[in-house]
Amino acid sequence: GESAPRFSTLATLALCLLVYAEGWSHCFLAPHLPRQGPRAERPSLRLRQVKALKEDAATSSDELHVLRVIRPDGSETVFKSSPAADLSNGWQLTEALLAEEEGGIDFDYYGGEYGHTARSILGEQNAADGSWFWALYAYGSFTQEWLRAPGSVDSVDLDTFPHIAWVAVKTAATEKHLEEERAGASTALI
Repeated sequence: GESAPRFSTLATLALCLLVYAEGWSHCFLAPHLPRQGPRAERPSLRLRQVKALKEDAATSSDELHVLRVIRPDGSETVFKSSPAADLSNGWQLTEALLAEEEGGIDFDYYGGEYGHTARSILGEQNAADGSWFWALYAYGSFTQEWLRAPGSVDSVDLDTFPHIAWVAVKTAATEKHLEEERAGASTALI
């Protein structure tokens, strides 16, 4: 079956320490552990997509930045850019490579540590029912692995994380009858 990318405890700790040493006051790494129950689907990349992401990172040395978009239907588009002085973080790379593409991008900007948050990428909006959202993955040059970005797209330093991927991540099973049962149980308690 498919599985989420694994990140060892030691590598997680090492990256957390590296992030802390860079001046960030906190670390947002979450281990990829399976959860139980029908509504506890774990946001993960499909095995095929993980392999493709690793291949992109392996074939792209410091000479290129790779930005990959994996849509809700599983289709993928890869964009590449040469490093430049005006491309120092994930937001600048996202804006430079996707803003003029068909469907473009739509992000909210919250400033500070929250930065830009994806609403729509290449015409695909976050699901209105909350069943999926755009999540940011980054390829760590230190760990040589893909992981959920340790912060906002604005805080992803392209020297440390030279490649990024915007991935449509499922948040929960969307079985309508389960939602209706839960809503019915809630109103019965009133």
